[in-house]
Amino acid sequence: MAGEGDIFSGMLSGGAGGTSAMPGWGTAVGAGLGLVGGVFSYLGKQSQVAAMRAQAEEELRRRKMQDAQVLGQATAAGAASGVDFESTSLQSYLGSMQAEMKRHQEWQRKSAATNAGNMSTASTVGLFTDMGGTLSSFAKANNYWRTG
Repeated sequence: MAGEGDIFSGMLSGGAGGTSAMPGWGTAVGAGLGLVGGVFSYLGKQSQVAAMRAQAEEELRRRKMQDAQVLGQATAAGAASGVDFESTSLQSYLGSMQAEMKRHQEWQRKSAATNAGNMSTASTVGLFTDMGGTLSSFAKANNYWRTG
C-alpha cells in the first residue's frame, strides 16, 4: 500500500507508465551487485589458489620424507649386503637414486607453482572480464552508447 509519503510509490507508478522518477536506479543496483559478485568470485578463487599452494607444499614435504626413508633403506641395505660400502657402484647407485628423487621433487614444486599461478591469473582475468561486462551492460541499459 503506497501512501503519498512512500518514496517507492512514485517509482512504481512511473515505472508502470514507462517513465521513472529515478532513471537508471535498477540498472545501477544491478551493476553494483554484478561488481560485488565479481569481486567475491575473485576472492573465492584466490582463496582456492592459497589452498592449492598449501596442499602442494604439504605434498612436497611428504614426498621429501618418503624419499629420505627410501634412500635410508637403500643405504642400509647396501651396507648390510656385504658389498664394500665405499665401492663406486654402490655410491653411484645411491647418488643416482638421490639425484632422481631431487629432480622429481623439483618438478613437483614447479608444476604446483605453475598451476597455482595459472589459476591466479585466470581469476584476475575473470574479475576484469566480469567488471567490464557489468559496466558495459550498465552503459547499454542507460543508453550511453547513443550517437547524436
